[in-house]
This record gives sequence, structure tokens and C-alpha cells, in this order.
Amino acid sequence: MAGHFFLGSAKSPIFIIIQPDLPPMKKALLLLLLLPLFGFSQSRPNSDIIQTVIQNRLEKFSETEKLPNSIVMLNGLTNKSRELAVNGLCLSLNRLDQIGKNMKKPSLLKTEEMLFLIIKLCKSIHGGESLDVEGYNTLPGLSVVKRDKIEILFNSNDANKNDAAWNTFYKIYPEGLGFMEFSNVVYSKNWSLVYVTHRHKPIGGIGYVAILKKIENGYVVEDAFNLWMY
Repeated sequence: MAGHFFLGSAKSPIFIIIQPDLPPMKKALLLLLLLPLFGFSQSRPNSDIIQTVIQNRLEKFSETEKLPNSIVMLNGLTNKSRELAVNGLCLSLNRLDQIGKNMKKPSLLKTEEMLFLIIKLCKSIHGGESLDVEGYNTLPGLSVVKRDKIEILFNSNDANKNDAAWNTFYKIYPEGLGFMEFSNVVYSKNWSLVYVTHRHKPIGGIGYVAILKKIENGYVVEDAFNLWMY
């Protein structure tokens, strides 16, 4: 019987079958050659996309304000962010032109591939899925924080208490730039979408869908459309 080697995760299993008649040394060499192809993290594409989005956001932010040394990134969406996304995106599918009015290339939304991705993103957000970004500290000064820590800190809608929460936040992260949240990334052949929020003060936040185009060496942020801002 041929030798079976299992790689990947439970959700994305990869089986490699090596013929039994190969000499032991050739079997070992073949496995060593195959490992670099399959031994990478299943989250690597997501990691690259998130890093691209963060860098793009920091560049835009630094155009208007002095850029601190660090930001805080959540491992998923808070309940409040998910609610805003569902209201802003999932309930607006029948009027894509309106939600895309601030885009550089609003015609993108009219393509079948983009519509497919938007529907897929809505299902992901509405279904309560969240992206685990543990270990994505790939940018200088970037901190990854568990979602429940932020939800506990900002658990009140009272404006005065919200100010107090932000004071506490910046005591914990004195050089921070607020916090960012990310949905799961959805993919098609040429594009990917991810819902992003960035909050940095009591009245200072934005939620948007980043549209990334696949290029030879990864992805670039091609455009975005805002869902909410305050």
C-alpha cells in the first residue's frame, strides 16, 4: 500500500501519496521537496492582505495626523462593528451604487465577480465569523489584542464613560493609534474583500470594505467604499 502523509489543517487537509516501490532515500527526498509547497500557514494569504490594508490605512492616516509608533489590532470583529457592517452592507445590496459613491472606481461594483464577493462577505459577517489574527505582528509596533478585552473596556454607550474608556485605552497603549478590526477575507479569482474598522477616539472612527486586486507578488488595495463614519 502506498504511503500516506497528512499536511494542513482539519478544515483544509492535504494528503500526499508516495508509491511503495520507491527506495527509502527517494521517498525521503520527495517528501522534503513537497514540504515547502504545503507546509506554510493556511492563514498566510490573509496575513498578507491584512498587512497590506493596515499599511494602506496608516499611510492615509498620516496625511492628516502625526503618526504614533504603534496601533492595536483585534483578532476579529466586536459585536458593535458586526452590527454596523450588517446594517451598512448587507441591507444595502440592492443599492450598490449608493454605498459605492465614494469609490474611485464605482464601476467595479457592477461586475459579477465583485457582486459575488460582496454577498459572500455579507454572509461571513452576518454569520458571526471572525478572523483570528494571532501571530500577525508583522509590522513594527503592531499589537494584537483579544476581542473580549476591547469589548469589556468599551462596554458602555454613555459618552462620558466612553471618554473614560479611551483614557484607559491610551494608558495601556500610550503610543497606540486606536484599534482596527477585520472580518474574514473573501476571495475570488482576481479580487479579495475584507471589512475593516478603525477607531481612535470617542468621535473618530470609520468602517469600510477594502477591495484588493491580486497581482503577481500578492495584493494591492485597489479601492474601498465606506459604510459608516463618525
